[in-house]
Amino acid sequence: MALTTADARVPQQILAMAKKPAPPAVPSAQVDFSKAPQLSVVPPPAAPAPLSRAEIELRAPEILNAAKAEGHAAGVAAERARLKAIDELAVRGADDLVMAAKYGEQPSDASALAVAVLKAGKVAGAELLAARRVESRVIAEVTPDVPDKTAATQEAALINLMVQGGNSRRGGKR
Repeated sequence: MALTTADARVPQQILAMAKKPAPPAVPSAQVDFSKAPQLSVVPPPAAPAPLSRAEIELRAPEILNAAKAEGHAAGVAAERARLKAIDELAVRGADDLVMAAKYGEQPSDASALAVAVLKAGKVAGAELLAARRVESRVIAEVTPDVPDKTAATQEAALINLMVQGGNSRRGGKR
């Protein structure tokens, strides 16, 4: 492949550029940071103090009345739901526990009432069992005066009845 004159010029141009002196160095910028303005950190503004009830009453009584009405409605709905849940348990025999759960000094919800009823039933069952054991001690000491009614004696009595029935048909002993 033959070189053209344009191809021959390229290396000479590169050599010419390499022989040129480097551009003069630019003096670096000297910055004096001590003369720079000092920045101060400004704390964010403090949150306003919460308003007291009296301040809200004075500034916006309609907001206070709306909040009271909303809270009252929520409380009434929660109390109705609590009483309905207690009534749905349909607990019998534990009227005192139901009344205490509904209207006592420390009202409780349906789940707490259910647990209390189960505990009371367990205690009542244990007391009933203990009472029955005491009552049955007297009966346990009694010896029966009744003849022995084992399977063998019952079978013998049945055979005797059959024999008597057969004899009476034939005219035998009665």
